[in-house]
Amino acid sequence: MLLHKSEYKMTERNAHGLLGKLFGDLREIWVEIPGDCHLNCSYCFAYENKKDFEFTREAGGALRTDKRQCLLSLNEILANIKQFDEDFPLTEQEKAERVNKRLAIPAAGEPFVNGRMRQYAYGILDECKKRGIIPTVFTTGDKITEEDIYRLGCYEDNLRLFVKFNSAKPEIQDKLVGRKGYTQARNKILRRLISAGFNDGRLGIVTSVMEANADELPSMLIFARQNNLLFDADTILERGRGVNCRRKYNDGENRRIFEALEKLRKLDAERYGNHWKAIPTYVGSDPCTRFEHHVYIKGDGEVSPCVGTPQIVYGNTRLATLKEIWNSSLARIIRNHQIMGECAGCENYRDGSCYSCLSRSTEGLNQEDILRTGKILTIGCGICGPVE
Repeated sequence: MLLHKSEYKMTERNAHGLLGKLFGDLREIWVEIPGDCHLNCSYCFAYENKKDFEFTREAGGALRTDKRQCLLSLNEILANIKQFDEDFPLTEQEKAERVNKRLAIPAAGEPFVNGRMRQYAYGILDECKKRGIIPTVFTTGDKITEEDIYRLGCYEDNLRLFVKFNSAKPEIQDKLVGRKGYTQARNKILRRLISAGFNDGRLGIVTSVMEANADELPSMLIFARQNNLLFDADTILERGRGVNCRRKYNDGENRRIFEALEKLRKLDAERYGNHWKAIPTYVGSDPCTRFEHHVYIKGDGEVSPCVGTPQIVYGNTRLATLKEIWNSSLARIIRNHQIMGECAGCENYRDGSCYSCLSRSTEGLNQEDILRTGKILTIGCGICGPVE
């Protein structure tokens, strides 16, 4: 693999610092920036409509440019961050416990692929630094330059950087992203970030659990632990190209994914003393509680409960304030989180090991039914509890 440290130490258990916590108020936002990207990932959640993009050829493949006219400007995004900071103050107890608000720039596009994307990314990072909000940036890594490494280093601890790492094997990774030579370029930058000291709690690797990398997960976890990297792994979201990926893990074809998670769980416990259950969201982390303290702001200003539920819309930041959106009837029902169906009888749901994922544990989710019943119908996940 890459560069290893001789002594293992873990800076944080969670890839995302607020997982497992129930605040009762907005403490985290994810904001989409334009979907410009040079990769062609087979499971991309953001690549939903080809008509939204134009494509130009460059060495090694196509560059995808988001051409939608309805996208929020950088100034509009910064105004939303200002509202998030000022209209949702931390409690005295949260301040005493040194809770920080969080923001993420999800990989709807590659933040360092061109000048437009860098303008958005650095504008958001500067605003977060000014307001004491901890931002997370998801990146393919290979487009990061020496100038970017210097500039990112200036944010010091006010940054979390996650590099795409579906596989260490070029024949797998390059195929997944549709670009030959990507793996080698990514590894070079990852080595450079580690040598620059970003693996002090600021740097992690991110992947989805899939058929292609199921057997490789243990070596990926060991690599992360040995290099003091945050390990961010979850199952694929059924959004965008992800709709073509299987979501249920109790069929014969994908049973080995469940078995890989169990193997990973035992490895992490025995070698590193980290104990967790296999659940359908984040691997090796506390359960996802984003339904209760988080919103996802899409590129056009629409606000949803999370990245996996774009069909549920609380409101639009161009038509209402974040405070008004957060207090809408639909948002209050989602936070109340009254579920029915398969997940309601799950032992992991009852003991708080899993809170039933709005995206992965439902089918045909729509806001009319939620508003009518005040409840969320679940179908289970095939991961929590024994697999038949």
